[in-house]
Amino acid sequence: MLARSVPRLPGPAAVPGGTVFEPKYDGFRLFVFAGADGAVFLQSRNGRDLTAAFPEVADAAGHSARTLATP
Repeated sequence: MLARSVPRLPGPAAVPGGTVFEPKYDGFRLFVFAGADGAVFLQSRNGRDLTAAFPEVADAAGHSARTLATP
């Protein structure tokens, strides 16, 4: 997950499940895995579980996942 320069961002369908981008402000880079049931896992680029370290991010991601999954 190391950053690299690219001429343009991948499109929303570039990976299964889609992609979302946000600027990196706080010095942490992580993946957010969120299921339709609201289950969330935050993972560092080194594979560490950061879910407990960022409960507000996990809660927001879970809420978003549930909202997007609702027809």
